[in-house]
Amino acid sequence: MPPHSSIPAVDATAFEPAATDRLELGEGLRLLDDGRIVLVDILTGRLLALPTHRDAPLTSLARLEVPLGAVAPARRGGGFLAAAGTGLVRLTSEGSLIRARSLPGLDGPPPRRMNDAVCDRQGRMWAGSMAYDATPGAGALHRVDPDGTMVTVLENLTVPNGPASAPTEPP
Repeated sequence: MPPHSSIPAVDATAFEPAATDRLELGEGLRLLDDGRIVLVDILTGRLLALPTHRDAPLTSLARLEVPLGAVAPARRGGGFLAAAGTGLVRLTSEGSLIRARSLPGLDGPPPRRMNDAVCDRQGRMWAGSMAYDATPGAGALHRVDPDGTMVTVLENLTVPNGPASAPTEPP
C-alpha cells in the first residue's frame, strides 16, 4: 500500500475555534460521559467546560489556588480526580473541592507542580510532576490507587506529559 494513499486531504481553513477565551496554559481536553468537554488552564488553576454554542465563553467549573495540571473523571463516586499543586485533589462533578492530598517529596527545591495525568480502567490515576522551570530530572511519574495509596513509580524525569491508558482490555 502506498504511503498516505488512504488519508484524505483536510482543508485547515474549515476549522473554527470552539471558544475564543484566552488561556494561560490550556491543556487536557477530556470528553465526559455526559457529553461535556472539559479542560484545564494549568497556571491559573481553572477547570473549564467548552460551551455548547460557539459564541459563548468557556464555563468555569472550579478555580483552585494552585496550578491544576489535569483532571480525569473518577471511576468511583463520580466527579473528578485532579493533579493539582503538589498532589491530588478530588472535585465534585460541578467542581467543588472535596479533599486534597500532597504527594511526599514534592515540597523541597526546586519548586514543583503537578502536570499531566490520566486515570486507567482500574481507577488508578497516573500523574506527572515537574519543576516550574523544567529542571532536568526534577520530575516524576506517580500513581494513586483507588484506596488512596500514593506511589512514585518513576523518577528522574523532566516534563512528564501526555500519559495515556488503553480504554478497554487488550484482545
